[in-house]
Amino acid sequence: MGLFNKLSNLIFEEEPSDENKTKKASSTQEKKGSWTDIFFEDVSENAEENDTPAKKKGFFDFLYEEVPEETDDGIKSTFVTGDEKTSVLNDISSKIERRESELINLAAFFKTVNPKDYPDSGSEYEAYLSLVRQLNAIKELASSSQNSTINNMNNYQLESSFRKFELDYQTHIKAIQSLCYLSELSTLNNKMIDLFSSNFTSQTGNKIFQTEGYIRLISKKSNSFDKKYSARLYKELIEAEYRLTLLKLMNELKNGRNPKRNPFSNFSSEKKKTFETYISKDLRDSSEKYNTIADNKEKYIKYGFADEEFFYHLDSDAEIISERINKYSIDDFLLNELFENGDGFESLKRFLAFKLNLNYIDSKTLQADQRVLDDSYRRATSDRSSGYYGKSGKKTVSDTYRAKPTKKGKKFPDYEDDL
Repeated sequence: MGLFNKLSNLIFEEEPSDENKTKKASSTQEKKGSWTDIFFEDVSENAEENDTPAKKKGFFDFLYEEVPEETDDGIKSTFVTGDEKTSVLNDISSKIERRESELINLAAFFKTVNPKDYPDSGSEYEAYLSLVRQLNAIKELASSSQNSTINNMNNYQLESSFRKFELDYQTHIKAIQSLCYLSELSTLNNKMIDLFSSNFTSQTGNKIFQTEGYIRLISKKSNSFDKKYSARLYKELIEAEYRLTLLKLMNELKNGRNPKRNPFSNFSSEKKKTFETYISKDLRDSSEKYNTIADNKEKYIKYGFADEEFFYHLDSDAEIISERINKYSIDDFLLNELFENGDGFESLKRFLAFKLNLNYIDSKTLQADQRVLDDSYRRATSDRSSGYYGKSGKKTVSDTYRAKPTKKGKKFPDYEDDL
């Protein structure tokens, strides 16, 4: 059984049956002879007054005892009524339900956290498990308090146990939540990386919008980030800002719009410096993907996924982008121009337009490869039936499809060799 199945069982643990509750109460009442007997003394509600010995009063009896008091108008009143005592239980019950709901919601996040990615998160797992166990014990105590006829001590234990639970909860909850936020942000950034290299469709805008909503919710919790995870959380949020901005700009270009103002220009110089790290990786990854596709472009053309003109424009864009990126590189790899208005912004838009076309043709790779395999299989079957098995002078299976030599795709940018 996995860790989270165990957590789920703890959270949704069934309450003891009435029979088990009766056994617990019975065993408790039989335990006599110590100074604690005063808290557990049994007084039967059905006993006759003459058959019942005078009951001793314990300390907690005075806290909850209903003592009539004569008022000026002759009406009897009490300080603590039965209804008020019930309201105390109901108040704790509502708190238990709220905390239980929060822990259940956290369990859903914990399922996505890979401990291998966060080797220092062991204390958060232990704290979470402890909170779940404590809350289940409190739920059982609350249930017995509502059903027992001798509940003064149970009520005290209930309040005391919940206070301890609440103290532990407040001590550990920030770190537990921060770990969940960190894992969720990392997952969202990885999804945006995948989206950046996927074929944009009519649904892509909705995906970007939903992702932004999740990130904003986490960002609003920044004041509650635990110091153990805060640095990593801020780093993930900065990357999320970069990726969201890039994807939204890319989607605008896909929808035929041509924005004149660079959305990155509003960010601080410190953030732009960090953004350069991300854009440089995106450029390198795109360059590698382009070279792979350019070296095998015949199969896309052969099976009708693109034509010569498509690849002509793709090659031209790659060359222009490479030249412009080289121009922005001075000694060290500096790409801050891409985040400013003017020529740098035009270069960024050209790169994103190129990326959209690259993503489209890359999305056809699996289909193109399958077509190649199908053709190879049909030719191989045909050759066997015709008696051709690669003898001298005969056409072999390996020759049935061979990509023609093409001009090797240009790498962009050329700085890659210097890194």
